[in-house]
Amino acid sequence: MQVVNAIAIASDNDLGLDDISINVCQSQIAVNGPSAVVDGNTAAINYVVTDPTATNTWYKWQNSIDGGASFTDVTIGAQAIYTGGTFTLPLGIGPVNSTMNGYKYRLIVSTTQTGLIDPTCIYFNEYTLIVITAASLGGPLPVKISSFTGHYTNGIAVLDWQTSQELNSDHFELFKSYDAVDFVSIGKIASAGFSNTNKNYSFEDHNGGSNYVYYPLKQVDINGKETFTSIIKVALGENSGVNIFPNPFSDNFTVSIATFKTALATLKINNIAGQLVYSKSISINKGNNSIVVSNLPMSLKLGIYYINIVNNQINYNTKLQKL
Repeated sequence: MQVVNAIAIASDNDLGLDDISINVCQSQIAVNGPSAVVDGNTAAINYVVTDPTATNTWYKWQNSIDGGASFTDVTIGAQAIYTGGTFTLPLGIGPVNSTMNGYKYRLIVSTTQTGLIDPTCIYFNEYTLIVITAASLGGPLPVKISSFTGHYTNGIAVLDWQTSQELNSDHFELFKSYDAVDFVSIGKIASAGFSNTNKNYSFEDHNGGSNYVYYPLKQVDINGKETFTSIIKVALGENSGVNIFPNPFSDNFTVSIATFKTALATLKINNIAGQLVYSKSISINKGNNSIVVSNLPMSLKLGIYYINIVNNQINYNTKLQKL
């Protein structure tokens, strides 16, 4: 915070309310770069540093080749000159290739060169590189849906999903059925198109009754190619307890849970020897919930498993068969 004596109100050191202004004193770093780069092309990214105090003049570059788990210094540090409270640093990358997909490029600023190695004295922002290959342009869409869930309360089913990456994505389309056989479209939702950050989507569907409703989600790319998620099964009315659908399953399954309050739960899968093979924390809303469990490990072979879902409200155990 800065207090600026802009006008004399009285003698000595008195200040008026209009003499006080509040400014952010840390550096704000904006990153401007392409959402995705085609394999073999180059990329140019601009980092714009804004600092009202113009004191964070030292900077260095870092990169990560493991998705941000660790970063390596590319430079040891240099100084920039502010113009009007900002300075811009360009970074050239390229030519890129598919092995660089997910690489991160970080700019760090500090007040001194030694401060660049002190986590308490730095500000930073980073760019994530997404590489589009020729195969991805002409083949299946590299759109990663990291979660697809639904919950029902007071006559409304709320469907939520999240993507961690989108390339060439045009829109999503939701379908529903009351018998898991005949499905009708209930809405189209525009997608981000190109994105290398988490994107969250939501859709509300008004329902009545006391049985179940089934929802698949379709993702459509710019070229018209499409793919479906697993079907989630949402319980309507006053259903209670836990249900697994389908069981046996092939690649993924849906967990339906009805609870009286919002909470987290732990889902664990053990093999027939009692060894833990998968664990996941799931968020449960008050009412009826459906959660798709996907991206299971490749080590999950065909056979019988035991699933356990537990929190302070639930302790559910059953057999689960993978086909």
